[in-house]
Formats: sequence, C-alpha cells, structure tokens
Amino acid sequence: MDYVLYCRLPNFYVQLLQLSEDRPCAVIRDKMVLDSNAHAIKRGVVPGMPLAQARTILREDGVFRTLRAEDGEEEQKRWLELCTEFTGVIEPEDRHSAFLDLSAHPKPFDVAQRFLERLARRSGCEARFGVGASKWLARLSADEDGERLTPLDAEWLADLTVTKLSPVLPEHRERLRFLGYHAIGLVADLPIHILRGQFGDDGLRIQLAAKASWKDPVLALYPPDTLSERLIFDGSCEDNLMLDRTLVTLAKRIGNRLLHSEQQATELHLTLEKEDGELHKLNRRFNKPLRCPRSALAALRLLFGKGIEAPIVSLGARLPFLERARAAQQNLMGTVSQIETVNRADSALKQLRSVFGESSIQVAGQIALPRRVRVLQEWKNATGWR
Repeated sequence: MDYVLYCRLPNFYVQLLQLSEDRPCAVIRDKMVLDSNAHAIKRGVVPGMPLAQARTILREDGVFRTLRAEDGEEEQKRWLELCTEFTGVIEPEDRHSAFLDLSAHPKPFDVAQRFLERLARRSGCEARFGVGASKWLARLSADEDGERLTPLDAEWLADLTVTKLSPVLPEHRERLRFLGYHAIGLVADLPIHILRGQFGDDGLRIQLAAKASWKDPVLALYPPDTLSERLIFDGSCEDNLMLDRTLVTLAKRIGNRLLHSEQQATELHLTLEKEDGELHKLNRRFNKPLRCPRSALAALRLLFGKGIEAPIVSLGARLPFLERARAAQQNLMGTVSQIETVNRADSALKQLRSVFGESSIQVAGQIALPRRVRVLQEWKNATGWR
C-alpha cells in the first residue's frame, strides 16, 4: 500500500529571518505572503495572501521582509537530512515542506510517528502533516486537518467541495460547480461516459481524482545525484537468512530505480542501526557499476561478507555520485541482457556505416548473387545434381 507523508514546518521563515515577536510581521515572496507571525495572523494576514491586501490590513504597523533566493538553504538541508534517516524517496516542495514516501516500511504509521517526534525535537515546533496514497491527497490532508496519520480516502473526500480536487484543471472544477456537482462525492458517482462527454479525455482524470485513485508518486529528488533507500524492520533482524531476504528487497528497489532513471554508481554506503542505537557503517567502491537489481544484490552481499554480528533494527543504503549509465560498460555481474546485447550491436553497426558508408556492412540474406550463380543453383535444385 502506498503511504505518502507530507510535512510542513510552520513559522519556518519567521524564525529564519528572526522577525520581531511584538509587531505583526510577514515574509514576502513573489508579491505573496509566504509566512507570518502570530500577531499578523490575529490581524488576518495568512500565507497565500497577496501583498497588497496584507499591506492594507496591517498599514503602518506591519513589518514586511522579502525572502531572498538563497535564504534557508542550509536550514532546509538540515531537516531534510533527518528525513533520509527514515526514507530514501524524498521530494522537497519548498524550503519548509516536503513529501516522504514511507511505503517500503512494514509499519509506515509507526515510522511516520517516530519521524515527526524527532522532527519536533530537532526544529522546536510541531509540524503540520498529512498522509495519503499520493502527494495531492497527503497535502490536502495537511491543509484540512494537519494532524492526521491515517491515509485520506474516498469516503473522507466525499463531503469536501469539488474545488479541493487539485489534480483537476481549475476551469473543469468551476464547470463541475456550475453543473451542480458541488461535492466530490457527487462527482465520484458520475458514470465515466458522462464525464467523457463533458470533459473529453480529462473525464478519466476527474473520476480517478474524485475516487482518491489518481496517482502522483513521490520523486526521489533529495539528496541530489544520490540514490538512498532505507528499510526499518518490524522488530529486529537477527539472522542471516532474514538479512538476505532483506537484501533482495533492497536490491530490487535500488536496481529498479537505477534502471528507471538510466543511472549507475560505483560506490555503496550502508548504515546499520543496532538495537542499542549504535550505528555501524560499511563502504565500498566497485570496479564495475551498479545499475540493475542483480548487480545491486551482488554488491550488497559482497559488502556484508559473512553477515551480521548483532541484531539490527534498520538498514540504509546510499549510492553517491550517480552518473548516466554507459551502455558500452559491463555491469558488476559481468553479464548483459539480450536486449542490451542487441542495442550494443545496433550501435556498433550504425557507427561503422557512418564511417564507411551504408553499403559497407550488409545482411547476408540481402546480398544479390550474380545471375550465373543463381541459374546454377536452380539447376542443382531441379536435377538433384551435386
């Protein structure tokens, strides 16, 4: 089951810029209010409000600070690094917000609780958060509730206004309201042929969104040029058989992500967390690149060697310095797939023909034999003469 956690840090920019607590203050970006302190919120100035409206409300009492592009970079890295201790699939939305995919964990609810507790201790404030099977549902959960760790579903969506369907184009949401479908549940009950008749191909998107089935997966954008994966066990891993099954699962996730992004890596860093909280790190650089599940599994097994010496509660893998996969280079296993072999042959033929001409290399079945040879061949076939 997909389990996406959306997390947003309140007052991130107010604290960053050390704004006064005694006067109403607001942080501005692109002529919009990005953040505001308690005094400004009491006066009605909230994030998302146009700057002109905020100035009208606060008048000469207000303090407005414009956020620079570089402001908050280091602070963002610090709290995102905490995220990497719980998952390897992190998509920052802004300096103060991010999506975390916790689907790989046996008990994502427990992992989310642990993360939020650690984040509160680290940042000194309670984050707003929400959970869903996709990003838009998780963000909607944070906007509507802000303290919900159970995934938002179609039943919960039914009573909300249709304007909350963020995957649907704004003009289509307005048209649904004009047609009388003000609640999401009413839209979900519409047959697909009616939606297609009114909205064309977008009808399917509208129906899937209304039924909480529209997917927008989390993109692994942090850390940049690095692939990270983490598994937190349901209990602890105590024997080598269980460890090997875990390595197979981890290798599949790593390998499939490398194949999907067409990237490779030659370094592998592992972090093992023991029951007492001690961290044990293993690093190795390989001569052949990792770029598929098989090579990832071989690398993990080589790095572990004889196995584990003590029970571990979590296992993290990080592949830094990712680079574009080079098709001409063999992988760690020393073998290539049939498709890859064909692609390499086609690439080599194209290169030769570009240098020596199209007719320099021909398929045997396409070579035209001289007429005399063809006549003799037919004579042999007809008379049986050898």
